[in-house]
Amino acid sequence: TYNRARMLKHCLQSLCNQNYPLNRYEIIVVDDGSTDNTTKIIAEYKFKPIRLIYIRQSRKGPAIARNKGIKVAKGCIILFIDDDSIADKNLIREIVMSFTGENVGGVKGRVEPIYDDENSLCYLLGKNIYLSEYSLATNNIAYRKDILNEVGLFDESFPVPAWEDVDLGMRVLDLGYKIIYNPNAVVWHKHEDSFLVFKKKAYINGIGLAHYFKKWLFRKPIRSLLALYSD
Repeated sequence: TYNRARMLKHCLQSLCNQNYPLNRYEIIVVDDGSTDNTTKIIAEYKFKPIRLIYIRQSRKGPAIARNKGIKVAKGCIILFIDDDSIADKNLIREIVMSFTGENVGGVKGRVEPIYDDENSLCYLLGKNIYLSEYSLATNNIAYRKDILNEVGLFDESFPVPAWEDVDLGMRVLDLGYKIIYNPNAVVWHKHEDSFLVFKKKAYINGIGLAHYFKKWLFRKPIRSLLALYSD
């Protein structure tokens, strides 16, 4: 998380309100140097009946942040969610029950847009561009911790917060594991609601894609092109 205290609060509330035993999961928040009242929001959970771990770092980006979270996690399944997302009450249960068989290395869930108008950019992006079934984005995806360690975690060389999640997912697939899709594991997300915001994100996405191609295009050309359908 970074300077999204209000959004983070809603996200944490949804994670605490799960149809799953509180003593069987933990919440790990990695703060990438926020200057708002994020620490105050975290402090509100000090006396709640949930294990919440708070890690703070200076601005180093999501790949390094997530790797820190993975390393301190106690569980055997790591579920990633963004700070601006709301988890359905059955999210954790649906994710956990989907890990059936040794060959299932990851489970991705469905991301639904939070919108006020079906003609809005937010709604159109959610229904036409950000299609969960083909995505490896870390706003709703889980992996076995042993497999994350096996592939070497997120590649921290990515210069921007884009495509490091696709890179990770593809490396899991390279090892022969399956990443399955469970449409009942739902996360609600407010997509971009203006063209300027979308344009900025597309620019950052392009930088991440260039780094991804530089890393993989000549080593795994077919896989690299197929990854275009996975972001």
